[in-house]
Amino acid sequence: MTVSISRALFRSTPRIVALTRPFSTAASSSNDQTYNASARRQQAQLPKWREVFLQAQKHRALSSIPPTGGDDKAKALEVKAVAGRQKIDESEAPAAMAAPASFSLSASDGDASAKSDERSKALRKHANEMTKLMGESLQPPAGKLVDESTEERMFIPEVSLHASDGRGSRKRVLILCTGGTLTMAPRESDGALAPVEGALSSYMEQMSEIQDNPQMPDYVLHEYTPFYDSSDLGPADWARIAHDIRANYLQFDGFVVAMGTDTMSYCATALSFMLENLGKPVVFTGSQIPLCEPYNDARRNLIMAMIFASRDTINEVTIFFHDRLLRACRSTKVNTHQLLAFDSPNMDPLAKIGITIDENEHLILPPPRGSLRVHSRMDTRLLTIRLVPGFDDSMM
Repeated sequence: MTVSISRALFRSTPRIVALTRPFSTAASSSNDQTYNASARRQQAQLPKWREVFLQAQKHRALSSIPPTGGDDKAKALEVKAVAGRQKIDESEAPAAMAAPASFSLSASDGDASAKSDERSKALRKHANEMTKLMGESLQPPAGKLVDESTEERMFIPEVSLHASDGRGSRKRVLILCTGGTLTMAPRESDGALAPVEGALSSYMEQMSEIQDNPQMPDYVLHEYTPFYDSSDLGPADWARIAHDIRANYLQFDGFVVAMGTDTMSYCATALSFMLENLGKPVVFTGSQIPLCEPYNDARRNLIMAMIFASRDTINEVTIFFHDRLLRACRSTKVNTHQLLAFDSPNMDPLAKIGITIDENEHLILPPPRGSLRVHSRMDTRLLTIRLVPGFDDSMM
């Protein structure tokens, strides 16, 4: 008598592995005996794989993050599986949802609505938890800063920064300012230096290299009110900046974020992951000495940030400080008393300035292949543990 075994083994890789081979029950040869033993072991493992699969399905059903490995057909099949109206057929299930043919996620029709309500409650609960954890932004949103209905041109300028075609077109940069040392000015009450709203706008209007130089981009300045120390800004404020960039994404060629230096690396790093498929430069900058002082680094940092924000070669989140442009997610603050406050110890700068701008072209990211997406839901329940030699892992 000949028996055929066909089992779809659920493995860690998203695919169906079918085992089909006829064998004799008499097991007359050593090869057949070896195969029979292997088949029995695999059959014994099926309950284990079924348990793992059911746990994975339960986790996906209650998770607020949509599945990333399947298409609309996969999502429809998953809904059917969770509702229990029909089990997934091997011939229909895509690779991301492959499961043994013997698995069944059947449930009574009466449980379908209960499970749907449970999922909705879980989603609402998770959203509320994220809002509580992130908190509310300390500053109101900038909103859309350019009214398209009053624009003479409904498209982004495409003339290069140093064009010499005589048309006189200039690129346009949005500057988002949250405060920081760069915006400091003497207070009227006691003369002490403090961030002053409107000071940056007043200083920039007096800078001839910005106002009168045709090689510099046009700019729109938005100051968040009230100003806050950068150490007071958190994930909710980072998300506010990311959404304001998205709201004005089609009206500007680049973006500059002027803020304090204490948490600049954290904010810039967060935005580098929040802004998916970013196709324009976002340059963070600040200063160690305010603009109001005769000798300062704020003037050069601001001008160079605007220049890099209008260049076509950069399409990621960066930090410009002193004489270098750094990849945001590789940067860290290294000094509080020197003008070179930021560096990326494990990576060369994207560019350095001297007599000319020297870009490390091999480090420049390629253009994105999709449209801009903003991911602003962050879980702040994070703990950093520094491990040292001899650390007792039982403490984890």
